Amino acid sequence: MRPLIFVLLCLLTLSALGETPETVLGIARPKPGKEAELLEAIRDDHAIMDRLGLITGPYTLYQASDESGTTVFVVIFTWKSGDIPDHAPPEIRKSWKRMGALIAKQNGCPGSEFWIVEPVPAAASSQ
Repeated sequence: MRPLIFVLLCLLTLSALGETPETVLGIARPKPGKEAELLEAIRDDHAIMDRLGLITGPYTLYQASDESGTTVFVVIFTWKSGDIPDHAPPEIRKSWKRMGALIAKQNGCPGSEFWIVEPVPAAASSQ
């Protein structure tokens, strides 16, 4: 019985190690006249990710304007596992498709961009 418990604990530890969180910064540029629809779609996407337990920590959504005055949405959140985007549930893929129909390349920039980001200290440590 003890060897079985040990094996199960090892498997659980290994599976937990594979779930490294991944913080993402995303930018979405709405098609002209689709700002309100895209904002609603982004909010719905957040609700789906939260309900399915796919994200952790804060979820921050910003609205800004680029140099030309065009609306841009910026979101920062953390996937519980960096594998989630590559293996997204059907409900998430459907949400992404909805948002994809509301974005467009603008001013030489793609309709959406996503970067994996890591926090860094604002000041160097004094040693």
